[in-house]
Amino acid sequence: MRRAFTYVELTIVVAIMAILAAIAIPNFMEARTRAGVSRSNADLSMLAMSCETYRLENRAYPLNSTSGKPNGWDLRALTTPIQYLSWLPMDSMTTEDARGHQHERRMTPAPYTYFNAIQLDPKQGLQLVPGPDSTDLPGFHAALLWGLGPSSTLPMQPAAPSTRILEGGKVQILVYDPTNGTVSLGDVYQPVP
Repeated sequence: MRRAFTYVELTIVVAIMAILAAIAIPNFMEARTRAGVSRSNADLSMLAMSCETYRLENRAYPLNSTSGKPNGWDLRALTTPIQYLSWLPMDSMTTEDARGHQHERRMTPAPYTYFNAIQLDPKQGLQLVPGPDSTDLPGFHAALLWGLGPSSTLPMQPAAPSTRILEGGKVQILVYDPTNGTVSLGDVYQPVP
């Protein structure tokens, strides 16, 4: 007599594999997002330390090429002529590693954004303006570094900007908080100092 699996047994095995895949795939996608945010935090901390080293030698933080306009490419001052950094890191949420190679909305890799607040007003520095979507960063800050949060990079439609630079060096921010969901609103910030 020949022995074989019955149709019912095969159906049960396929159903169990489908359930396991339904659990594993979302967890894998969330792990990719969490890894991108962790990398952003590490890169921003490294950039903040490099800005501090630059300030110790030059008595000022790197300047924005246009006063009052944030620009990540202004951080190239950290790489040349004196190397405070060997390379300028790109925002981890703009790379294909974080977004996936087949993502429909393409993004060009860009550096983390940098805003020198004391360039506008050395006495005031960074002025955080409370708003309906803003969160305070307590204490005095001379500059602000930030990278895109998952909400700005992963959906098909771009989210509203989480950082608004207002007149006179005032800034409104919305800090990314993973407790609101892995792909929640907000950007990843690092104040300097």
